[in-house]
Amino acid sequence: GQPLLFTRRQRRRGSSGQQQNSHQQRGKDGASIAALLPPSPAHLCLLLFSHQPPACRRLPGPQDYQGRERRELLPGQTYRFRVAGINCFGQGDFSPCSEFKTCQPGFPGAPSAVRISKASDSVQITWEAPSSPSGRILEYSMYLAVKKSRSACSERPGQMAFIRIYRGTKTSCSVNSSNLENAHIDSSASNRPAIVFRIAAKNEQGYGPATQIRWIQDPIKLRESSSAEAEQDAADR
Repeated sequence: GQPLLFTRRQRRRGSSGQQQNSHQQRGKDGASIAALLPPSPAHLCLLLFSHQPPACRRLPGPQDYQGRERRELLPGQTYRFRVAGINCFGQGDFSPCSEFKTCQPGFPGAPSAVRISKASDSVQITWEAPSSPSGRILEYSMYLAVKKSRSACSERPGQMAFIRIYRGTKTSCSVNSSNLENAHIDSSASNRPAIVFRIAAKNEQGYGPATQIRWIQDPIKLRESSSAEAEQDAADR
């Protein structure tokens, strides 16, 4: 704990030349008291440490949000949000910003429960139908963010380019190694690089909003792969 009190006087040896003895005891308030007891009680070194935890402030409760205005979400709009945890010591850091788009009336919702499993030379992606299909689902489309050319980078800086890699009625698809090699590695949302997929459902009205999935990658393996590609390019020249 933090020292609350420190008083010290000059240390002296007794007539027998022996060093001072040490003594510890526990105070009534839970504090630990360590004292050096010299031969003479007139010379005392006292250290007082508090082991009590810092004051913990009250957590916010439901009553803290009463009286605030409640707004309904509008259809076909994009909303962004961040999340931060709060405990008795205060508020932590915010998460990276995420976004979602609400459905237009009559259009299907976004697919959910997306799972990615890696095979030896491909990736298997599965998902579940939208909870609000608004009719019969006719098909799904899966998109992959890919590397852009230099001209495309200058025309649309900061925007990812997507290609469709699946279109069908099944709630699963396989992504082969050639597509993965051309995938864009996105590091904008956090320090963890990821391959980005998007999947959307279509009904009689058309396509609804897409679900975006970030497949986290190992930074060490990415650096090794980049080094190998650079060496291969140098050898080809």
